[in-house]
Amino acid sequence: LKRAGIERAAGLVVSTGEDPTNLFVTLSAHALNPALVIVARANDEATEPKLRRAGANHVISPYAISGRRIATQLLYPTLTDFLDVVLHSGKLELWLEECRVTAQSELEGRTVAEADVRRRIGANVLAVRRHGDGGILTNPPAQLRFEPGDVLIAFGTKDQLGALHRAAGGRENVKRET
Repeated sequence: LKRAGIERAAGLVVSTGEDPTNLFVTLSAHALNPALVIVARANDEATEPKLRRAGANHVISPYAISGRRIATQLLYPTLTDFLDVVLHSGKLELWLEECRVTAQSELEGRTVAEADVRRRIGANVLAVRRHGDGGILTNPPAQLRFEPGDVLIAFGTKDQLGALHRAAGGRENVKRET
């Protein structure tokens, strides 16, 4: 970890096939860089709280995700197919992205209604993660006032999302869900 530059790293993915190894790497990395964002894999559901105590910010269980995906495919096949096309195929020019509101941006201090993102920009703001409590507010109400640090979950074309990033004062080259 030290040879790889863990002290200056911003993030780490820990995804070996063995939970004890993932736990050890997570614990070691967190001790070397407490500010590190760590995404860790857990095969066994009982390992998740241990990984979080060891310093993982996010824990992913491929088996749990696969199980939910299989059930969703059975119950909502059209919805699942739509999301697959939108998020994975590249056939539609639609993206789902995060966009952080910054201080002195066009969105700061404006309500959802005042910002009127859908009409002005074309992107749809599906949810807002509040900067203070970390809670995710789906279908944000018109009176919700955007604050610096809020993260918008938005859906739209690349150009629409680029315009939303500019309005929020953030960068355009962000992670895309793939």
